Amino acid sequence: MAQAVLVSGVLGEHFFLVIFKGVSLQRIPIIVVPQHLDVVGLDDGAVGVDANFAAIFRRKENGAVVPSNGRFTCKITGPDGDVPCAISVNPSEGNDVQYMPTAAGEHEVKLFYRDVSCYKTTVNAYDFDFDGLAGGDGKGNNAVVDCMSSFSMGVKGKGEGYCLPPDMRVLLVGPSGEIECDMSLNDNGTAKCSYTPTAVGEHTLRVVKGDVVMREIPVNVVYPRTLVEGAGVLGCAVGIAAPFTVTCLDGTGRPFSPPNGRVRVEVLDPNGVAMEVKEVKLENGVLQCEYTPQGEGQHTVRVHYGPDEVFSTRVTAVSFEFEGVGTKVAIVNAESTFTVRMRDSPGGDWVQTNGDLEANLEDESGLQTPCLVVEEGTTTTMSYIPNVAGAQEISVFYKGLEVKTMKVIAYSLIVTGDGLKRAYLGIPAVYEATFDDDVLKSEVRYLSSVFIFILLLQSYNTIVFTFSTN
Repeated sequence: MAQAVLVSGVLGEHFFLVIFKGVSLQRIPIIVVPQHLDVVGLDDGAVGVDANFAAIFRRKENGAVVPSNGRFTCKITGPDGDVPCAISVNPSEGNDVQYMPTAAGEHEVKLFYRDVSCYKTTVNAYDFDFDGLAGGDGKGNNAVVDCMSSFSMGVKGKGEGYCLPPDMRVLLVGPSGEIECDMSLNDNGTAKCSYTPTAVGEHTLRVVKGDVVMREIPVNVVYPRTLVEGAGVLGCAVGIAAPFTVTCLDGTGRPFSPPNGRVRVEVLDPNGVAMEVKEVKLENGVLQCEYTPQGEGQHTVRVHYGPDEVFSTRVTAVSFEFEGVGTKVAIVNAESTFTVRMRDSPGGDWVQTNGDLEANLEDESGLQTPCLVVEEGTTTTMSYIPNVAGAQEISVFYKGLEVKTMKVIAYSLIVTGDGLKRAYLGIPAVYEATFDDDVLKSEVRYLSSVFIFILLLQSYNTIVFTFSTN
């Protein structure tokens, strides 16, 4: 009678020995697969992203790791064929398998020990389409702090079209920790992802499924572009309120309202002392600011967003001196003038205005007429010609800021008499000037190539002029 005896050697070197009447007739090798196999880290993955897992053979009786000694192999098959695998052996931790899916869809994973199948499963690989990433300035993966950014994510898996696995999330990871993006489905199956970063700096958009990282996309979060505009940052005058506005823009260039306390405005006087700044937050997110210089010299305007300074400029506060009859009275259809001088330091010399002054004459009907401005050295002469009698108002502007308002009375003057038509040498010529006001107190200076006279008008409405020709 023949016998078959199992002879045990080391792992994988077992064989049956066939014995008949004490004589060994045949040796039949057999393959003994370890009694326990642990597969760790084999999860769904992403196309183009390295994936790895461990295959650990253990003894059943004590759980000790059994070295595979090169006898372990792996085969992964995806929608476009076999996927290359790299296997490395760690004597204490078993076999590490690394692969990279090349197509979206289901992948079959088979593990072999000496070509004998000992494990089989399937995993999915996902591919991603991103549109509008990261919703910031549209020119790259930039986002603006405190502004919502949005992008669309299309997930391709098994089958046609897009899908969104229920355990897939998108996280924004940065200096302030993790922020989970809000996700909603679009009509085409893609997901709309929205997030609002709360800190500036380098961030990562991390797509995860369960605990597996599918994609990591760098995003740079920057401060909003800040527009600071108005007379208060261009030019200011002593004792005159200097207004300006601060507008924060999101990545698309639209104004937005930062959280309270995010924007801080600071104005320093020439001595570096902080000044009072009045602030009013408008509905469209614009911050309206105003300060009043108390002396000449350079003032500093700074805007902070959070802890950092995002805008700084220096503004010189100036003072003015106005002189001339044209600041008080004028004659209809006759040119009136006054002069302006400017200084930019306490007790300093007069300085040139460099074309930064302009003025308007406005009559009682609201009609405005620009004044003629002529700058000579440090003296600027402004002239105007009223078209109607009555109260007039002259407004003087420095770099767009109104620095002086003057009330002027314009009078009509009627001049008659033979002296306006002819005159003879040595014989007095007489003409009559009648004003349309009963009480006129002013100084009139009239110059011509024929005569020169200075007349102080008192309480008369008709004055007789006598002059002699040369």
